[in-house]
Amino acid sequence: MSARPDFAALAARLDGPSLIPQWLPNGKREGREWVARNPTRSDGSPGSFKVNLDTGRWADFATGDKGGDLVGLFAHLFTRGDNGAAFRELSSEFGTGDGSNPARATAPKTSTLAPIPSDAPPPPKHPHGEPSAVWTYCDASGRAVCRVARFDVGGGKEFAPLTFAAGRWQWKAPPEPRPLYGLDRLAAHPEAPVIVCEGEKAADAAERIIPGVVAVTAMNGAQSPRKADWSPLAGRRVIVWPDFDKAGEDYARAVAELATAAGAKVAGVIRVRSLADREDLPPTWDAADALAEGLGPFQPDRLPLMPAPIAANDNAAPPLFDLAAASIADMLTTTPPRREYLVEEFLPYGITGAVVAPGGTGKSFLLMQLAVAVAASDGFLGYRTPAPAGVLMMAAEDDRDEIHRRLAAVLDLGNLNRTNAFEMGRLDLIARNLHIVARVGDENRLTLRGPDGTISASPLVQQVIAAARQVPELRLIILDPVSRFRDGDENASSDATRFVEACERIRKETGATVLLAHHARKGATGAQDDIRGSSAFVDALRWAATLHKLTPEDAKEFDLDKGEASRLLRLALVKANYVAPQEPVYLTRGLGGRLEPIEQPEPASKNRKEARSEERYASVLATLLPMIREHDHSGKPLSRTAVRAKAGAEGIFRVSDKTLRAILERAIEEGRIRVREAPRNGETLHVW
Repeated sequence: MSARPDFAALAARLDGPSLIPQWLPNGKREGREWVARNPTRSDGSPGSFKVNLDTGRWADFATGDKGGDLVGLFAHLFTRGDNGAAFRELSSEFGTGDGSNPARATAPKTSTLAPIPSDAPPPPKHPHGEPSAVWTYCDASGRAVCRVARFDVGGGKEFAPLTFAAGRWQWKAPPEPRPLYGLDRLAAHPEAPVIVCEGEKAADAAERIIPGVVAVTAMNGAQSPRKADWSPLAGRRVIVWPDFDKAGEDYARAVAELATAAGAKVAGVIRVRSLADREDLPPTWDAADALAEGLGPFQPDRLPLMPAPIAANDNAAPPLFDLAAASIADMLTTTPPRREYLVEEFLPYGITGAVVAPGGTGKSFLLMQLAVAVAASDGFLGYRTPAPAGVLMMAAEDDRDEIHRRLAAVLDLGNLNRTNAFEMGRLDLIARNLHIVARVGDENRLTLRGPDGTISASPLVQQVIAAARQVPELRLIILDPVSRFRDGDENASSDATRFVEACERIRKETGATVLLAHHARKGATGAQDDIRGSSAFVDALRWAATLHKLTPEDAKEFDLDKGEASRLLRLALVKANYVAPQEPVYLTRGLGGRLEPIEQPEPASKNRKEARSEERYASVLATLLPMIREHDHSGKPLSRTAVRAKAGAEGIFRVSDKTLRAILERAIEEGRIRVREAPRNGETLHVW
């Protein structure tokens, strides 16, 4: 008499965390549960069918079906509820628990799927009905080993693997590690570059638009790259073409790591936006979309690539870059591209730079004026701006109300003629292209100090990139000010370099110019050395401009008094790698704080100084002589001390004490004013 099946012993041998995702590949982990659609019925969305990863206890809350272990789950999914059949099939694969197979039942280490027999019966119908597409996975010799079917369900899509084992078809994934799609083509073309896509449809499309490559994918794409067998890629040159979304980025990172560990040479990840040559790519855009849009053909050695994150290889370090990417052959036979500008001959496009000024000087106002000029393409400080473009400004020190006030001043909204078609058209351009977000009080740091004290890019970098990509025709990103967007010591060169690298990453991923508002050192005079923090900061930038008030030396050079000099500012390019040297721009504050360009003051010549001196002498005497005469006639003559008391910027003469004293002495010397000795008051002043 045969022994009674020991279901409990068999269930204890089955490894839930390994097998449950294999049996239900379209699910996801939620805590200690696996949540999936029930493949035995038309299940519109995940949520009602759950399995405990530790105990195997499962339940379908929509139908009331449930079980207590993995044997019962297998029976429900694959043997139509026949527990005896489930026990026999699982025992043949994993042992019965009587010592015949002492190892715990987990996924195998290598992909060893047997070919599907040529006389296999037709597969059973899936609960979702007829598939909209079917892809056949083959081994290296071209024999079919499994299939993947696509079903269009409820406005979405579902993928179901189909395997043949123990003499029958099963709607379940093959054991891990699973074979790659395209192994037969990989073996047939051993020297061809390999494109790793995210899905079978994308892989088929990639081979059509990139001649001479072999395209492969992992089963279930972005969901399961770590469940695939990547060993067939050993020694091959690999390029990853992910979908255009966050899941695609994660997939590319995982594939690069796994393929490198398997011995592949990962050349990089395709820059999807550059390949498509457009900014408005929809999420999940892939090779199949490229084929549908008629793109290609592309040459494998001319694909736009970015470096892939590669895991360390204990045996040999992979090349830093693919040598084909360093070829200059095309440069020798083509014309260099024309440099593009945000502001013609002043501010280049596609660089990282800074506007530096002491606090309260007006750099935020200046940057807002620049943002408006780029958005509307109506010129900046006398320089031409090209076509209207998108601008994203992140203000970390001002709230939305303050931004509103500044914008109203920059645009002079109070005096806007809203019946003028040109003015309203300009306003529409600005409304469409300019985006300003107030980030005061929020976490804004693009770099963070880790537990080991080193500075590295924060997750916010990728969030800024994602936000910036929403802006149509984006050309400019402004971060105001630097101090709110970085961590670490601004005087440490490594910390400063990591911050600029984070900004460069934003520039690289968005294609926009990234412009930073930064503070100058105390006592700044507008020189490059006045930029606050480590010199590594400005060294890493490609462009820098300083904005500062005129110094006493400037006032003397231009023969300006203190009041005149205090109202003027100078904007100077102190670092400009890609533009010719420019003369400084002189500015004055207009209504509401708006900065307006003026003609550069002329250095004072000797004749001009003398003319100014004569004008000042005549102006003071025009007030001084009647004053002396009036006091003399009233019987209360003025003394020199009484006159000098009215000197200064707030006095009636509007000249300094030194200047007034010199004018008084000259007038006495020329006889315009007479001095009389007075017994009680000393000297008094009179006009004859």
